Amino acid sequence: MKVGIYAISFPFFLCAAVAADDTAAPEVAGMQPVMISLEEREAPSDEEWDALHDDTQRAGLFGSLGDLKSQTISFMDTQYFTSNSAEGTLASYGKMSGKNKFDRYGHIQNIEFDLPKNSWKERYALNAAALVKLTGKARFMEFAGVELDAAAQDRRQIEVTFMGTMAPKDEVIRRLNEDFEALDYLATLYERHAKHDKKTVKLLAGPAPPEPKIVLANVIMLDGKSRKLVEGSLGGQAESVLHGVGGGLKFSKSGGESISLLTPVVRCYRTYSIEFKTKANGNLDRVVKTDSKGQSRSVPVVFDLSPDL
Repeated sequence: MKVGIYAISFPFFLCAAVAADDTAAPEVAGMQPVMISLEEREAPSDEEWDALHDDTQRAGLFGSLGDLKSQTISFMDTQYFTSNSAEGTLASYGKMSGKNKFDRYGHIQNIEFDLPKNSWKERYALNAAALVKLTGKARFMEFAGVELDAAAQDRRQIEVTFMGTMAPKDEVIRRLNEDFEALDYLATLYERHAKHDKKTVKLLAGPAPPEPKIVLANVIMLDGKSRKLVEGSLGGQAESVLHGVGGGLKFSKSGGESISLLTPVVRCYRTYSIEFKTKANGNLDRVVKTDSKGQSRSVPVVFDLSPDL
């Protein structure tokens, strides 16, 4: 299965997810969030599930997917950001402020790669309080199958699948060097930040400008239908294509049939810093290329991306 990430108009992505930030997430009165990994165990029994809700001293969630308060969490031995998680869609580019909140500007065009070879999945059992923090009230029923009040009242156990995906760095760099709009935006941020770093009196220079960033990896939450489709159980996997892992999902089966799925909820993401080719004086080394309109443009060259965590 190959995944393709294509440019989609920015407003479409505004509904991509609700950040798992306590200041923005809705609460369920009297219920603490519960998230339990089901990778190495069976789903909790009714008795255990009730006990988990009554135990306010639950341990083992700090820094993990189940920690809804941490600004960084660990998944498959990799650290991710959670702040502003709705922005952290795969193959997106933008800037990061001093508070480690990524602000997406757009998506690198035409990235394609094999999804199964670059992703992994974990099943979790969630209660209503945990799920609504990830989906928001507007999308809660899409994942739970019932209204929030009903799920909270009967302490419903809701199973979801988290999928972590890492877009291949070489493919991202190749496509980024062909995306002139993205290069122009990122180079502008890079040069502003570099100019600030050269100032000798930092106190007079003011706060550093935001740094340009790329999201190469994230963890999204899939509902049951999306999970089955990703795993190829709906057939047509030999010719299947998944478009826009960070935004809308569209599965193309053999014979031309396609199925559109929910926009996945982004749980967390990992940003990468950009290393441009530079001259001896530190200025960007630019090359002349021809754009899609046949016009010559001077653009910088990205030669590496370095993980921030």
